[in-house]
Amino acid sequence: MSAKLLSPDQAAAQIARWRRDGKKTVAVSGSFDILHQGHMNLLSEARAGGDALLVLLNSDASVRAYKGPGRPLAAQETRAAQLAALPMVDAVVLFDEVVPLGLLEKLKPDILANGPDYGPDCIERPVVESWGGRILMTSPRTGANSTSAIAQRLGVAPNPRAVLLDRDGTLVEDPGYLSRPEQLVWKEGAADALKRLSEAGFLLIVITNQSGIGRGLFSKTDMEQVHQRLQGDLAKAGVTLKAIYHCPHRPEEACACRKPGTGLLLQAGSEHGLDLSKSWMVGDKCSDIEAGRMANMRTALVYSKASCRPAPHVIAPTLTAAAEAILSESNV
Repeated sequence: MSAKLLSPDQAAAQIARWRRDGKKTVAVSGSFDILHQGHMNLLSEARAGGDALLVLLNSDASVRAYKGPGRPLAAQETRAAQLAALPMVDAVVLFDEVVPLGLLEKLKPDILANGPDYGPDCIERPVVESWGGRILMTSPRTGANSTSAIAQRLGVAPNPRAVLLDRDGTLVEDPGYLSRPEQLVWKEGAADALKRLSEAGFLLIVITNQSGIGRGLFSKTDMEQVHQRLQGDLAKAGVTLKAIYHCPHRPEEACACRKPGTGLLLQAGSEHGLDLSKSWMVGDKCSDIEAGRMANMRTALVYSKASCRPAPHVIAPTLTAAAEAILSESNV
């Protein structure tokens, strides 16, 4: 095993030594599946931003969690060895999170290099800045220099992509604890927006917090009757929901499924074989955006002027406008 392949504890000790020597550590994270010229450019640019480069490498399990079945194309041992062999890389550490917030907290690098896909206001920014670190924005990669493009040229079928949607305030009006089918009022243009997304090849999945169940305000059966009305209305408009996931817990229960937790997003990704990195989370609350960003998804905030941190990739006044932006950014 290469001396550059470190455990989290070893990496923390190494960063401490570099710091004592007056060296600044740059960290960069990713799956680095099919190492290509775009990756090389990223690593070189990141290394130039400091004195030592630490690569945080998604484990096989974490890559599968957000890119879907069949990924990564190269096992973590191979990917780690390839990175460790590069002269600009000083150390490599594996992690199992989708986004390595816990590992960053432990290591506290001086700089985190991030590509423009995630933006300067990335999910890691508050954590990195909490110890005086900063985000280094790197140059964009061309479409040809992407793992997905290379995989397609190799004949690897892409995993499906989806639009994951909040329910209340996004698809339908939010009266506060919607519990009866007759209370359901659709947002104007919502069904047509969903139809356009579906026709473009996106699976449609609802992810909804329903703490009214945990609070005893209504039952799971009540919710299911609302969802029957929801799906029936959409069926009349020629739209099919692939699935509906709900969290019944109260906020104080601190479950993994309540947004901004990623439990339901990752469950949807696993059960439907989704490439979450090519999928979108759409909602009207910052908790929807945070959940999407934590799952490495693109995000869109609708019907809201909230100042979310991390920021959404798209801010749209309506679901119709959000659908237009999604189709445009997804080259559909």
